[in-house]
Amino acid sequence: MDITRFIVSSRDEALLYGDYLSYRTKCSRRLLSLRKKLGLTGPKGSKDPLLSDDATALCRPSVALRDNSTREAYLHLLLLTSERAWAFAMQMKAAHSVDSTKNISGSTRKHIVSRLRKASNHAQNLFLVLKGGGVPEVEERQLLEVRAYRASLAGAAEFERQHWSDCLTWYAESRIIYTALFNSSKQEIFKEVLSATIDPSIRYAAYQCRLPRSSAIAAIARKRFPRSDADLVSSIERLSPEVLLDDRSKAAEATGTDSEDGPRTISWRSRTVPIESASISQALSSTNLAASNLFSTLSSLPPDSSLADRAAAYDPVLNATLEAVDATKHAIDELAAEGIKQSDKRMQALQVTRTAVNYALVAWRIARNRELLGELDGAVPKPAASRKPRASAKENKDRVEREEGAGRKLAKLREHVVLYDATLQSIDSINELPGVPADSGLLEELQGKRLYFQSLKCLAIARSHSLLSSKTQALAVFQRGSTHIETAQSLLSALESQTAPFTVQRDNVLAVSKLLAGETLRHRGLVELEKLSNAKTGGILNDNDKNGTTVTAPPLLDSLHTFPEAAVDLTRLVTYPPRLQPVPVKPLFLDVAWNYIDYPGRQGARRGSVGGPGREQKQRQGQQPDNEQQSQQQQQHGEQKAGKGWFSFGR
Repeated sequence: MDITRFIVSSRDEALLYGDYLSYRTKCSRRLLSLRKKLGLTGPKGSKDPLLSDDATALCRPSVALRDNSTREAYLHLLLLTSERAWAFAMQMKAAHSVDSTKNISGSTRKHIVSRLRKASNHAQNLFLVLKGGGVPEVEERQLLEVRAYRASLAGAAEFERQHWSDCLTWYAESRIIYTALFNSSKQEIFKEVLSATIDPSIRYAAYQCRLPRSSAIAAIARKRFPRSDADLVSSIERLSPEVLLDDRSKAAEATGTDSEDGPRTISWRSRTVPIESASISQALSSTNLAASNLFSTLSSLPPDSSLADRAAAYDPVLNATLEAVDATKHAIDELAAEGIKQSDKRMQALQVTRTAVNYALVAWRIARNRELLGELDGAVPKPAASRKPRASAKENKDRVEREEGAGRKLAKLREHVVLYDATLQSIDSINELPGVPADSGLLEELQGKRLYFQSLKCLAIARSHSLLSSKTQALAVFQRGSTHIETAQSLLSALESQTAPFTVQRDNVLAVSKLLAGETLRHRGLVELEKLSNAKTGGILNDNDKNGTTVTAPPLLDSLHTFPEAAVDLTRLVTYPPRLQPVPVKPLFLDVAWNYIDYPGRQGARRGSVGGPGREQKQRQGQQPDNEQQSQQQQQHGEQKAGKGWFSFGR
C-alpha cells in the first residue's frame, strides 16, 4: 500500500471542491463502510471500539490481521481514523483563522492539540501493526512512510502547543525520511510534501528557537535528527546513505567554500555581494556540485556517443540552477512583503544575485543547445549512419554506403534552425535582467554572440535552399550570414574576456567566417553558371520546383508584349499541337452600344431613318415611279432584317 500517495490524493481530492469539513465527512463515510465490511459495527448508541480502552488490542496483528482478505481494509481503517482526527483539527484551526482579529483561545487550542495527538497515536498504532510482523512481506519503505507520517502529525501537535524544540525534532525526523525516500524513488510526491508543510514549519520553528536565518533547512534537520534510534538510522542509511552525511562536502572541495553553509558570497561582473539566505547558499552549492559532475560525465562518455546522451548530462545542473533562481525570487518576495525598499543593501545584493543566477541558467541552456547542434555549433554537419538493407555477407562486402538523402538533411537543418531560434531568444532574455541594460560592455558582448548564432542560422537556412536547388536564394542568405559573422568577429575580438559560463571561442568565430566566405563564393559561381546555361538553352529555371528541372520558355506568339533578353528561339513560334483553350460561346453586346455600331451598307438606312438628305431629295424631285419606290422599300426592309445581329439575335 502506497501510504503517502493515498494520503495526499485523498486530501487533494476532498479539498479541491470543499474544505476540511467535507474531508472529515468523507473520512467518516469511508470508515462506516469499512466497519460494516469488517463486522465492527454494533447496535445504535454503542461505544466505538476504536475509542474504547482496549483500542490497542484491536491493532495487534493476531486480532486485526487474522484474515488475509481483509488485511488492507484494517490498515485503511487505522489510516482513515487518523486522517479524520487531523481533518477535525484543521477544521477548527481554519475556522479561527478567518477572523484574524481574534487569537485562538486556550480551550480551542487544547481541542486542536488533542485531535492532532489522536491522529498521531493512530499512526503509531499503524506503524506497530506493520512492524509487528502481522503483515507478511512488508517493505522497509512502507515502514519509513508510516513513521514519517506519524512524525509530521506529532510535529504539528507540538507546533500548536508552541513547544518549538520538540517540534523541530519531530519535523527533522519526518524531513530526513521523506528526503531519503525521494532520493531513492525520485517520486515528486515526497518533494511536494516537503515543500508544502514540513519545510515552512521547520523554518518558523527555527526562527522561534532563535536560530540564524543563514542556516539551511537541511542542516537544521540533520542537527535535530534523533540519531539515538539505531533502527531508524540503519534503515535510512540502507535507503539513502548520503542524507545523514554532509551532502555539501563534495561541493566544498570543488569550490573551497564552507561545507555547512555553502558559499557566502557571489560575484557578478565586477561586483561581489554577500549571500544572507541559507536557501540560496544551499542551491548554489548544489549547482557547483552538479557542474563539477557534469564535466566529469562529459569526459567519461565515449567518443561515439549520441548528441542526445551528451545533452541529457546537462539536466542535473539545469535543475540545480533553477532551484537557485526560485530561491532568489522567494527571498526577494519575502523582503518586499516586509516593506524593504529597493535602495536597501539587502535588496540590492539580492538583485545582483538574481542577475547572476538567471544568467547562469540561460548559459547552461545555451550550452545544452550547443551540445545538440554538434561540432562547431552545427556549422559542420555530422553524417548519419544510413540504413543498410538485409543482404548476404558477399553482397555486404561489395556494397557501397549511399549518401544521406535530401529529406533527412532538410529535417536536420530544420532542427538546427529551431535550436538557433531558442538560443537567440535566450540571449534576448538576458537583456531584461536587472542591471544589464546599463552595462554597455555586456551589451556589446551579447550583441556579438547574438550575431554569431544569427550567422549560423543563416548558414542552415542557406544550405536548405541549396538542397532545394534554389541557388539564388541560397547565395543571398549566405551573403547575409557573412555580414553577420564579420560584425560579430569585430565585436568579440575587441573583448578582453567574456562572462562565464557562456563563452564563444574566437577560433569558432574564425572557422565559421571562413566557411561562410567559401560557401558564398561557391554559390556565386553556381548562379553565374546557371545564368549562362539558361541563356544558351533559352529556358528559365523554376526555383519553386523541388527537383530543379528546367522549364522551356513560352512560344513567341504568347510573349510579343515583352522584349526577349536572350536570343529568340525561332523553333518556338507557336504552340504545336495546339492545346484546348476555352473561348466565349457567343459575343455579348450592350444595348446602349448597339445604337452606335455601324456596319458597311447601313449608312443610308440610318440616314433615312433619322430624316437625312434622302427625304429632302424626295421632296425636291417629287414622287418617283411605283416600281422604284417598291424596290427601295424592299431594300430597306432587307437591311432592317440584317440589323438583328451576327447569330440571328439582337434587338
